Amino acid sequence: MMNEPLRVRAQAESATGPVDSDLWAIAATKARYFRFMDLKQWTDMRQLFTTTATFEHPTIGTFSNIEDAIDAVANALEGFWTAHEAGIPDISLHSADRATAVFAMSSTSTPPGHASFARTFGHYYDTFSREHGDWKIESLKLVSSYRDL
Repeated sequence: MMNEPLRVRAQAESATGPVDSDLWAIAATKARYFRFMDLKQWTDMRQLFTTTATFEHPTIGTFSNIEDAIDAVANALEGFWTAHEAGIPDISLHSADRATAVFAMSSTSTPPGHASFARTFGHYYDTFSREHGDWKIESLKLVSSYRDL
């Protein structure tokens, strides 16, 4: 009816039934990644990754050590104001503890000492695994489709 709230939710079926909570948990992990990046909360960001996570970024580099990757991101964003946004994710659950996801993204940043903005668009191709009940990022790859510097 017209007065009923519109409900939108992701739904998938596995061999054991609905997996809505896993889809939301994976999306929430990625949302925290963006928030922690914009707020420069590097310690909190580290908790989102597995200890063996890999990280690939078109301008920051490729890392097999997540500590080095987060340090490189922190150094690259020093002094920048950033705002990252992700689109609706395309998440595939491959098992009870493993998933892949593609997130469309856009970011706006202001370089130190500038009043202008830089815009970036692209896609994150991520792998997630469940550790101790929490979904964590196992691999992250950003592919930029547009950069306006």
